[in-house]
Amino acid sequence: MDINTVTLIGRLTRDVESKEIDGKSIVEFSIAVGGYSKDDVSFVDITVFDKVAEACSNNLKQGSRVCINGKLKQERWKTDAGNRSRIKIRAHQVQFLSWDKKDDIATPDPIVENNSSPF
Repeated sequence: MDINTVTLIGRLTRDVESKEIDGKSIVEFSIAVGGYSKDDVSFVDITVFDKVAEACSNNLKQGSRVCINGKLKQERWKTDAGNRSRIKIRAHQVQFLSWDKKDDIATPDPIVENNSSPF
């Protein structure tokens, strides 16, 4: 059995981009996930659907701290230069985190979760 589960905590690198396709709300954004040093940062693209997307659109902006739970999704397409692909995270749960810099502690806000598959 294969397992495709991802959990990340990071900050939005830009404001969310909202759109609607076939009556479904879709939000896309990117988060920066730190490592052990400032040189060890990964930038990860996130896609969110339905109720979770609506909550993200209403509550998140550049710099917001979030905990993402989801799965890896590989997108593939063809260009004149050949076949291309990238891996994104399809989030099914997003937790908005408040950050107290004084104590360096993340305080969780309520979890927004989507249990249905968008496709």
